[in-house]
Amino acid sequence: MNFIFFSAVIMLQVAAAAIINPLTGAKRLRPAQKVTQSHSEEVIDPISGSHRHGFDKRDSQGSGVIINPISASARLGPDPSPQLSKRDSSSHRPLTLPLTSWTPNLTTLQWSAEIFVGTPPQKFHIILDTGNPFPLLLPSPLITFPPFSPQHHKFYPSLSTKFFSLPNSTLVPLGFGQTGGRTVPYSTPQGANCTPVSDTLTIAGRQIPNQQFLLCDYYSEGLIEQFADGLMGLASVPTGKWPNLEGGYESILKGLGVNEVMIDLDGGKVKFGTDSGKKGE
Repeated sequence: MNFIFFSAVIMLQVAAAAIINPLTGAKRLRPAQKVTQSHSEEVIDPISGSHRHGFDKRDSQGSGVIINPISASARLGPDPSPQLSKRDSSSHRPLTLPLTSWTPNLTTLQWSAEIFVGTPPQKFHIILDTGNPFPLLLPSPLITFPPFSPQHHKFYPSLSTKFFSLPNSTLVPLGFGQTGGRTVPYSTPQGANCTPVSDTLTIAGRQIPNQQFLLCDYYSEGLIEQFADGLMGLASVPTGKWPNLEGGYESILKGLGVNEVMIDLDGGKVKFGTDSGKKGE
């Protein structure tokens, strides 16, 4: 996969030409394929310090999740929720973030925009992944990045007054298959080992208190070599997938008081929510 005040950058991933299946403008993206869990190995939980089973990079199958490329003005999001009508009208105003493209070897693979996490905020660069059901995912202080790789910003729980480790949370192994962020597959499956936690998420100045996300103590090569710090999936996920986590795309939209996201690659921006009376089909 090509691949919250902290300022973070959201990156939008575009799939390689070999698997391009572009969607037309204003068409809603379908949920990604259901993610299957990889085989596991013993790893250490970054929060509790206990040994748990996690992602096994030796698994040749991965999750089988395929990133869906999107065209300009593609729409995605859950159906409007009646709960949003109970929010203050100010929370309904759309939020717009500029996108910055990343173009290695003259090929545009990702777009980025700033977001923030923590109290006080910490800055990150995050992939906005339209074909991925995983919630917001950030690296923990336990990850050591090689000298030759981008030196990603890590989330430090000890620096935030609002950080909360979820009770009875377990390590979540994530599998991305072998494609990763390249046009050529990696030799081993890609993934991460993460633990559900919560803190304040800020997007375009709008805060979401107690937003749950995943703090990871292991990144595979595909995540390490990206200049992004982490990622946030924008595909729907079955309710039962995250028994200890209310995170993910839909809960973030609800926290922002909006119903959908508009990604405009031509205009170089991502828009959370729509103007009153101008909602697309």
